[in-house]
Amino acid sequence: KLMEKCSVCKEKKVTLQRCSRCKDPGVLYCSVTCQRKDWPFHKVYCKIRAEKEEKKEEDLGVNPKVKLDGSKVNQSGGVEQVIDYERNVTSDENKIKIRQYEAFIEDKLKVDLDYNIQQREKLYKEMSNYMELSNNIKMIQSQKKKKLTSLTDIGCKFFVQTEVEDTSMIFINVGLGFHVEFTLEE
Repeated sequence: KLMEKCSVCKEKKVTLQRCSRCKDPGVLYCSVTCQRKDWPFHKVYCKIRAEKEEKKEEDLGVNPKVKLDGSKVNQSGGVEQVIDYERNVTSDENKIKIRQYEAFIEDKLKVDLDYNIQQREKLYKEMSNYMELSNNIKMIQSQKKKKLTSLTDIGCKFFVQTEVEDTSMIFINVGLGFHVEFTLEE
């Protein structure tokens, strides 16, 4: 079986759990703790995806309480057989529709899902960087440091010791090689 990574701690495990609400195959957790850590970031996406899935099921006329074999989950949780006398569809028609649906999943939905997972990971990384920056600024402000010594990665995991003489201003990389100078409050 393939080892997958937890969306939060990146720990590799054979069995990981999905979000039970949106059931996104790209959102995997190794524990409840990791799921709770990710919830502030995941909840907006989760709500949108869950609503989209419900709307899609309504548009397709799919009842989530009716299983693929035609049985239906009743209120007590038991399963009862449902026979649709009005719609007499041959098994060949069903097979054709199933193949079309599978092709749609493979050709369209999986490609879209992979793209969206990559975009989500990129966004999570940016959010993580900004949260780290925010925490560092709060630490500098709370300790009221005027001078700061740090290790800076200059590439390929090579670090140099740097000294910041004035911690009242900070430079933020805004992309395309541009940096903007801000006060800590900004």
